[in-house]
Amino acid sequence: MATRKTTTAKATPAKDVKATPAEAPQDAPVEAAQAPAEAPQDAPVEDQYPVIVCSEDTRITKIVLRDNPSVENDNDALIVPVGTKLRAVEDMGEWTKLTHDLFIMSKFVKKL
Repeated sequence: MATRKTTTAKATPAKDVKATPAEAPQDAPVEAAQAPAEAPQDAPVEDQYPVIVCSEDTRITKIVLRDNPSVENDNDALIVPVGTKLRAVEDMGEWTKLTHDLFIMSKFVKKL
């Protein structure tokens, strides 16, 4: 019977390294260091209205939300099931603009 040689690798412990930004003073509050530089602005809440994803065809169970309505094949698109409640910002005719700059075909949404 042949014998097998086994080798074991020795693990070295990881060093605890803390990175600090060069621009931030050491006594700066933690909240200020973690806050984003500028939060993206979405539509004001009073301009938004609730909608529900729907379809007259019962075979359709999921609808695609797009980042850009003019792009036919959107790889970053989201798929939501029929019955999902969303917040709309603007009815643009064929498309409805949702919050977070997403779009859905208007025939697949109904105002609540």
